[in-house]
Order: sequence, then structure tokens, then C-alpha cells
Amino acid sequence: MTDDMTPPGNQLNAISQDELAHMPAPWGREVKLIRLTYDSGFEMLRLAIKEGKRFTTLDLDAASASKLAGLIAGWAETRSPEPSAE
Repeated sequence: MTDDMTPPGNQLNAISQDELAHMPAPWGREVKLIRLTYDSGFEMLRLAIKEGKRFTTLDLDAASASKLAGLIAGWAETRSPEPSAE
């Protein structure tokens, strides 16, 4: 895994990676949102989660990111805010 949370062999032809957000999550996890821009100008959003030594990445197009954001917001709106157990 590289420092930008890109799995080896998964760089494709991305010409830039810009970190948009970085936040701690419960149980010592770390979450990053990274904009990937490819040679063609196509952009994707990488959701990268670090759990100890393990990394999970999910690359999303705009439609998938929007749908996921709505699903997460919908779930969060039905819960009372609680302090994060970072």
C-alpha cells in the first residue's frame, strides 16, 4: 500500500490524487476521501479506510458517490448524534 492509500497495481492512469477530506472514525480507523483525475479528465472519488495495517479502498463515479452519500445521510438522520469513540 502506498502512502496515498492506493493498492499496488491499482494506479491505472491516474495523473493526480487530491485529498479532499481526512477524518478519524470509531475504533481507531481513519477515513480519507481522495479525488482521482485520469489522463482523459475523468474523475472518481476514492473512499479509503485504514484499519490498523489493513486498507480498504472503494473508487466511485459521481452517480455512485451521490447515491452512497444519500444512503449514509438518510441513516444518520434517523439516529441521534453521539460522540465518536475515536
